[in-house]
Amino acid sequence: MRIALGLLVLALTAAGCEDHLVPCPGSDVPVTLSLQPAVSLGYPVTRVAVTIDSVSVNLVIAGSEACGTLPGIGPGERSASVEVWSGDHLLAAGTGQINGTRYEPDAVEISCVDWTSLFPALPHRLLFIGNSHTNRNGGIDQSVAFLAASVDPNLRVHAERIAQGSAHLWDHYGNEETLETIRAGEWDVVVLRGSGYTALVDTVYFNPHVRLFAELVAEAGARLALVIPWTGADYGHLADDISRNVSRIGSEVGAIVLPLATTWITARQQCADINLYEADEGHPSPHGTYLSACTIFSILYEMSPIGATFVTDPAITESERRCLQEVGWETAR
Repeated sequence: MRIALGLLVLALTAAGCEDHLVPCPGSDVPVTLSLQPAVSLGYPVTRVAVTIDSVSVNLVIAGSEACGTLPGIGPGERSASVEVWSGDHLLAAGTGQINGTRYEPDAVEISCVDWTSLFPALPHRLLFIGNSHTNRNGGIDQSVAFLAASVDPNLRVHAERIAQGSAHLWDHYGNEETLETIRAGEWDVVVLRGSGYTALVDTVYFNPHVRLFAELVAEAGARLALVIPWTGADYGHLADDISRNVSRIGSEVGAIVLPLATTWITARQQCADINLYEADEGHPSPHGTYLSACTIFSILYEMSPIGATFVTDPAITESERRCLQEVGWETAR
């Protein structure tokens, strides 16, 4: 889980604090912490906790700064842990050392908090390009965005799609409007989905167009993600060959590979009572779209969807939701 933050150990020091200052048992130490990394990204900080010797103090939040006093710091070094929270979400954390000597009146600036795992490292803007499978059940783009918000509202994912029935990659690449959307959209990830059959049979067209899209997406400053599509119920025996071919070209162009074919095979075994298909046994049911969204989210964000309450359709039961979430996360891991 990407937001499992590492601890960066730095000393907490005060300006003008020298070795000759006399240790003072029970010193009160004023401290401040800049919240600018979170504030600049629009994350509302609701609590900053500093813990020393199992005693926790909540700092006062004022704009882009948190400040307070750590009472009764005795002689010698004390380990201090800091946590910055936005609601129930841990934004950042760190550990440092407080030296129990008499401090000058100036507040000690807390510098040990590790902000590097804030969400800018994760994709905020997603563009999905595909066919009727991409469009089903309100669109895979919206399912992923709503799922992300259900896991953590601070993710703030914006997702769009360009999809039309039976469209191939070469159809999309021949559409100037699609190409301009990629160039101008400031996307973080562009998710490309062709049909499994063409990925297997029409590689003379499929593979070159993956390369063309990869070049275009890279020039636009985004990352390409390539879907390994699930197979229809009547040609599931081709899933392994399709997966190999799509994985091969995905690896060649450095794309993120989204193995939905594998996810569907696993779900049909572990969630056997759930129907992933529409009546045509090809297009996804709401359950199928939800499974795909759980898998895509798990891979792109390296976060578990397990426990999220969003579903693509109210008919999806709690036990079904849990099973599909677990399969999506298992595939990502």
